[in-house]
Amino acid sequence: MVTRIIAGAGFAVAWSLFCAFLADYELKKMFKKMKADTKDTEESSENSDDSESVDSANAELVDKSFTNKQKYIFGAVITVLNIMLSVVLMFVYKETPIIEFIMRLGLVGIVEVAAITDKKYNLIPNDLIKVGLVLRAIALIGEISVFKSDVVSILISDAVGILTVVVIVLLCLLFMKGSVGMGDLKLMMLMALFQGIDGFTASGMLSLMVAFFAGVYYLVSKKKSRKDAMAFAPFLAVGTYLGIFLTGL
Repeated sequence: MVTRIIAGAGFAVAWSLFCAFLADYELKKMFKKMKADTKDTEESSENSDDSESVDSANAELVDKSFTNKQKYIFGAVITVLNIMLSVVLMFVYKETPIIEFIMRLGLVGIVEVAAITDKKYNLIPNDLIKVGLVLRAIALIGEISVFKSDVVSILISDAVGILTVVVIVLLCLLFMKGSVGMGDLKLMMLMALFQGIDGFTASGMLSLMVAFFAGVYYLVSKKKSRKDAMAFAPFLAVGTYLGIFLTGL
């Protein structure tokens, strides 16, 4: 048990540090893309003499990348959180196979990075989703070798989870236009791939509860109005963490 706990904590530390540097990389890349887009806007505006579009583009150009201090603080915070989660998975959910343990912590790290990029730039990068898909593919290979008789049921659960995400998002887009972006959709589908229908249901419901109470707080404190948009990935991060913490799924 001691060896298992040490190994789990070690993975949590290594993965958390990787995610901290991944978040830093993605934020810097987003800002570089914004600068390039602004430069293109300036060049096109010079030809069309549209100074208003140049001023608008420059107003939106704010470098929100991590400072070194912010990067280390973010890394330290998620490292502590993920170590706590690894200990809970080891002690409370003792029957959790090691491959599923890696999947849970892997997903949490991906969603934590998405929370930062969405909060700062209202964007969840495709490269982050690709990292999650690669991790899930590696985990699937492990599942095939460990749970040979249960692979079909695992795949069905993942597929049902993804279908559930699509239905929920379509309903949101139908009744609340602009409430869910494509990045949110991709991230929730990734959650369904990692957690299956049962795990995603728990994480999704908790995410919605957190978003609801946060929305009420912002409205009551008048920090936001009904027309203001809120990044959804931070709520998904909190909901996913709590969902895995409380259910082990």
